[in-house]
Amino acid sequence: MMCLLICISLMVFNKPNQEIGRPVYNGTQIMGELGSEILTWDARTGNLLGRIKSRLSPIYGNRLDRMSLATLASVGQIQARAPHYEEDDQSLWGRTSLVWPYQCNETTIAQSTLRFSPNGKFFLSAHPDTNQIWLREVSWGNLDFLIEGKDASFDRSTSELLQVEADRLTLWSLPELLQIYTIPISSPTTKIQSTHFNSSGTSIVGACSDHRIRVWSAKTGALTHTQAIQSNVVEAGFADDQTIVFATEDGNIQRWDLIQNRLLPPIAVSARIHRMILSRSGRYCVVTVSASGETPSILGGSLWDLNKGKRVSELGPNEAQGAVSFGTADLDFCSVVGHKVTLYNTMFSGHWSVELKDR
Repeated sequence: MMCLLICISLMVFNKPNQEIGRPVYNGTQIMGELGSEILTWDARTGNLLGRIKSRLSPIYGNRLDRMSLATLASVGQIQARAPHYEEDDQSLWGRTSLVWPYQCNETTIAQSTLRFSPNGKFFLSAHPDTNQIWLREVSWGNLDFLIEGKDASFDRSTSELLQVEADRLTLWSLPELLQIYTIPISSPTTKIQSTHFNSSGTSIVGACSDHRIRVWSAKTGALTHTQAIQSNVVEAGFADDQTIVFATEDGNIQRWDLIQNRLLPPIAVSARIHRMILSRSGRYCVVTVSASGETPSILGGSLWDLNKGKRVSELGPNEAQGAVSFGTADLDFCSVVGHKVTLYNTMFSGHWSVELKDR
């Protein structure tokens, strides 16, 4: 009887197959939610490095310096709660100060995403139900700015904030919060699907619903390039300041040379592309492929060397579904499934897996 109780206790309190929520990879460490805690692991060994316990909703934080915040911001959106940070010398202590979901004038507002600015001074939280983006200060959590739109992003220097609405882009200066310009999309039926700055902050690329990629000057808002594509563009980003990489739904990865204004030969994935993740250098990308339908199932994925036009590694359905991001030095790509992390090496076409320990 005692043995049975012990076994039941282990089943209840130790859940090795519990999914790790909202994983983030910065090249050496992985952070993610597990129950009501935030855990940090060494990506190479799977050893637990730290955890934050809270009776309120957890946040990403726990003594991150500003460089770490910039690194986390660079690998993509950081799904998180409403945080409050207090500066302690060169470190930032993550604390939960706002109850999740956030209450504003006795109205519950569900914050869905969070993005740190590269300098670690601001963060954005999006509220899709209200079509609003909130800009907050990291140091105090104060609400500085409320803008309409479906998305917003910072340039690399954190001197500008790009507001993305379905039919226009608006650029704001930081920290003054002065409107620099607005870029309207002339066609009423055309919607902006995604936008990205280039590394120097001089250009903005947008993938639009009319099967066109547009490039604007970040300084003036003027349209500098436009390219018609035969298929729907899943994602477009800058490989470097003068080269754009994009993936199309019909199964091609392609580069666009802006200097010569020509499309380079496509790389055929031979499957319906669902998502593209571009490395920081722009040399590598991962695409996930799916079956058609309103809620398509992920069938797998692949890691590509764009310079060589060569497939480096295949990702199974689970690994493609758990795709997170590249490391900061492009050496490997990370996928998290359950408690298993798989790292795909970009140089040697190999991959290895480690189990994330929760003790």
